[in-house]
Amino acid sequence: MEETQTKVTKMEQLTPIYYSVVALSGEQNHRCAYCQLHMKLHFAEPVLHVSQLATRDHVMARSHGGSDDWENLVAACHICNSLKETMDAYWFAKFIARLFTWTKYREQWHTLTESEQSRVRKALKRSYRRYQLQQQVRYQRAIVR
Repeated sequence: MEETQTKVTKMEQLTPIYYSVVALSGEQNHRCAYCQLHMKLHFAEPVLHVSQLATRDHVMARSHGGSDDWENLVAACHICNSLKETMDAYWFAKFIARLFTWTKYREQWHTLTESEQSRVRKALKRSYRRYQLQQQVRYQRAIVR
């Protein structure tokens, strides 16, 4: 009797975070919430590049008051999760869609070199600062009215 209680399977050793990534990824048809490209779960499929791996991302960053509630979580590929940082999720998804429309990045998104990632990150931050300034101006105009 004791032996069956102490026996732990490999799946039971996996963390709740990993289970949530699997569930979120399945809910999204194994596609990233931001770039819409296919993601892989490392135990199920061979991974060619680490940026293809599914990760758990907070829609509203925890540093901005976001929670770990299911409604605030999405599955995102590793590269989108690392690029998004604490940015607005809706804006970030639109930025990635525009980036894929204007450039060749869609075909090679999961295999970007460090210099290409750096170039995208700089453009992303520059564009996000512009977006934040526009939001501030809109807010100030709304107060004045």
